[in-house]
Amino acid sequence: MEQRKYSRGNKKSFQVLLDPHRAELLNEIASGDNQKATSLLRETAYSLIESRVTPEAYAQAKNQDEALWTKAVSTRTQSCMENRKLLEERYASE
Repeated sequence: MEQRKYSRGNKKSFQVLLDPHRAELLNEIASGDNQKATSLLRETAYSLIESRVTPEAYAQAKNQDEALWTKAVSTRTQSCMENRKLLEERYASE
């Protein structure tokens, strides 16, 4: 069975199709926790992964993911500052 994987930046996306009545139950559970269903599914997936691999492997993967996130935020911030500077220079010369 082929598994479809989609990327969004550094994130990996999996398409999950749920039957309608159980999907509604998921929505109710998530709503009761003041969450979106996708957030609840993500947390559940991370808990499953954590329970199936060694603590060292999970900690390493989590640390690597956090480092990627930090780098992405830093890159976005730097790009925003550079764009702002370019705009200021453009409008200052007009």
